[in-house]
Amino acid sequence: MNEKNEQVTKTLEMLRYQVKRYQAMKNGLMCQMLNTQIRRLENTLNLSTVAGN
Repeated sequence: MNEKNEQVTKTLEMLRYQVKRYQAMKNGLMCQMLNTQIRRLENTLNLSTVAGN
């Protein structure tokens, strides 16, 4: 489980970086799509930590 959480965390960092880049380019649609992916990954991360306890 821990390796999966680390991979999800790295993916979240990458997506957050991409959101900042798209915000700088004023591309709101891509920001929304990426933020949706971020929320989904955060939910899976939260569920996996709750299930692990």
